[in-house]
Parts: sequence; structure tokens; C-alpha cells
Amino acid sequence: MGGYASRKVLMLIDNLVSMMSIELIIACQAVDIVQLKPSCWLEEVHKKVRKYIPFIENDVFLGKYIQTVEQLIHTSHSQDICNKPVDFDFLADNS
Repeated sequence: MGGYASRKVLMLIDNLVSMMSIELIIACQAVDIVQLKPSCWLEEVHKKVRKYIPFIENDVFLGKYIQTVEQLIHTSHSQDICNKPVDFDFLADNS
């Protein structure tokens, strides 16, 4: 039973990475279209993604782009982006 559960978790992680890749591509498109000024950390993520994935102007098959971002996720660490860890303190309940 433990072996099956561990295989299922690995499948879930693979699916999560695929979803994150799609979300990153969509977020980069949104930043470019709306011309937003993201935070330092998000700007570095945007630059890193844009190094491999161009702005998409027309309908294209995204499979290759998704695979590229998946590899980027697998080989990157959040601390590599701005040379500091991501601060999630803003999520803490302040009430």
C-alpha cells in the first residue's frame, strides 16, 4: 500500500509542476500585455522564463513551452532568483 501511495504522490507532483508551468507562462503573458511592474522576485522569475519562452502573439502549440518551463522548475530554486529566500510573512494572519 505504501508503494502505491508513493507512486501516486509522484504523479501528483508531476501534474502540479505541469500546472505551475502553464500558470507561469500565463502570468508572464499577463505581465507583458498589461505592462505591470512586478516585485523584485517576480520580475526575476519573469526574466528567467522569458529567457526561454518568447512573448506569444499568435495561437501556437504550447507543449514545447510547457516542457521547457517544467525543466526550468525542476532545475531552479527560489533562492537562486534574487539570492534570498521568498518571504511569505505577508500570508500570516495579522488580526
